[in-house]
Amino acid sequence: MLILEKQMNRLDWLVNKHAELSKQITELEKQREVNRSPEHKALLTDLKKQRLLIKEEKFALAYTPQELASE
Repeated sequence: MLILEKQMNRLDWLVNKHAELSKQITELEKQREVNRSPEHKALLTDLKKQRLLIKEEKFALAYTPQELASE
């Protein structure tokens, strides 16, 4: 039961972090229309990579191997 609680806490954190990164990325993409510097592009790319890693971890936690096999 404790493991399930930890997974849910982690999943909640991942969901919140993903939403936070999405907001930051949206804002940076708006700024990108004006700021075309390599540093700005690197920051945007890094945030998108972080968001993708979080999405992958969310998927891994949300679905057990049995659930995936039954689909």
